[in-house]
Order: sequence, then structure tokens, then C-alpha cells
Amino acid sequence: MGFMDRFKDAAKQAQDATKAAGDSVASMGGMGGAADTAAKANKIAQHGVKHPAVLKGMRETGQKDPLSGGIEYELEVEVRPTGGEPYTATFTQQLIEQSVDGYKEKIGGEIVVNVDPDDPQSMLLWG
Repeated sequence: MGFMDRFKDAAKQAQDATKAAGDSVASMGGMGGAADTAAKANKIAQHGVKHPAVLKGMRETGQKDPLSGGIEYELEVEVRPTGGEPYTATFTQQLIEQSVDGYKEKIGGEIVVNVDPDDPQSMLLWG
């Protein structure tokens, strides 16, 4: 392979990486959506309230992050807040492929969710 062939190959790899990054951001709703998703996750991680919940079901949405490989799932849970009434919520979250089977095995069982203190319908799987 000559110098120009290596140069063209490097340029193609850079284009592919740029496209993958753009696809990743687009899958999160564009630059604003990606920033909003990150801000929401950070808020829940820092200020969320952990509650037990029952994982009632999960389904793949068809969205996949080409950079992280995360697969988006819609999760249905029954949140059981301490001292409060249980309630059903549905939310989406990206899961890495290695964790999906573990969560599928927990359907019908107890898990922990970290809930946004300002929005009880906004949460993330925790732990």
C-alpha cells in the first residue's frame, strides 16, 4: 500500500468516525437533545432519590448509539417509594448489551431506580 492509499484510508476512517459521532448525537435528539439527556442524567445521578421498584417489562426501541453501542430500551416499572403510594412509570434508557440479559431476568422482580426529585416520572435504573 502506497503513501496515497494510506492517506485515503486514514481520511475514510476519519469520515466514518465523524458520521458515527453525528449519528450518535442525532439519535439523542440533536445537539440540544444530547445536552438535555446528559443534563437530565447528571441531575438524577446527583440529586435523585433511590426507590425500590418492580421491573414490569422492557422493550427495545430500535435506537442504538453507534459510539457507545448502547441500545435504548423502554422500561415499565412500578415504583414503590418509602412512605408513599406505588405508581407505574415508563421511561427510556440506554443499556449496554452485556447488561440486557441481566435486566430481562429481573422482570417481575425488584430493582432500584433513581428518581428525579422534581419529576417522579423521570428516572434511571440504578445499581
